[in-house]
Amino acid sequence: MKLINLISYLTLVIAFGLLFVFAYWKFYSYQPIKINFADSRKVLLIEKKTLRIGDELVYYVNYTKNINVNPTISKFYVDSLIYPVTNSPGLNHPIGKGRDRIVMEIPKGLPLNEKLKLVINYNYRVNPIRTIDIQVETEEFTLIK
Repeated sequence: MKLINLISYLTLVIAFGLLFVFAYWKFYSYQPIKINFADSRKVLLIEKKTLRIGDELVYYVNYTKNINVNPTISKFYVDSLIYPVTNSPGLNHPIGKGRDRIVMEIPKGLPLNEKLKLVINYNYRVNPIRTIDIQVETEEFTLIK
């Protein structure tokens, strides 16, 4: 009889322990990276606001990385339509503050004389049951011939 009681108590302790772990994973306020914006508009600054097809879009990211997890990054050019960027390199930065100067070539398929912006989505898998998405945008720019 004592063995059954021991197994019952052990099962309850393990169940409550797992419940606590899952609740912690689900509700803890993770902040894998904090983007430090230059002004109150909450956009990433770019070097030139007028570009040509084939030029390079240069933008700056000031950040504070808080956990040692590398994100999956997806990027899109956006006007009234969404134009996905096919090759976006990932970030492999140490924990702490940093500043990146990121250079991207403007692809040929984007519309001319339209206001565009680059939208960057950082997807952090912080534990087995949760991912954190952080989305930032650049300033608007115009493509000309």
